[in-house]
Amino acid sequence: LKLADGEFPVHRLVLHSNSSYFREILSDNMASDVLDMTSYNPTAYKCLLKYFYRLPLDELNCEDLFDLHSIACSYKEKELVDFTFKKLKTMINQDTVVKLHAKAT
Repeated sequence: LKLADGEFPVHRLVLHSNSSYFREILSDNMASDVLDMTSYNPTAYKCLLKYFYRLPLDELNCEDLFDLHSIACSYKEKELVDFTFKKLKTMINQDTVVKLHAKAT
């Protein structure tokens, strides 16, 4: 995968078997060898990949966690959506609310 901060090697089989989003993309015979994911926050996207590999997720700041939540929503990863939503709720305070509001708009 090509991320905003460089290329990140992944196994197609892992992505295909753990994500309906990637299953659809990778089932297309026209799928490129390198998928361009540069429009996403690379820290959040690497955490998504760890999720697919069933690795422990990194501790993320509220902005990166919000981005991970957004990606999980768009990829329809319900378990990750639920996890990130619960985690975001615990992080909302007077210091983070403005940052999260800015991300949401």
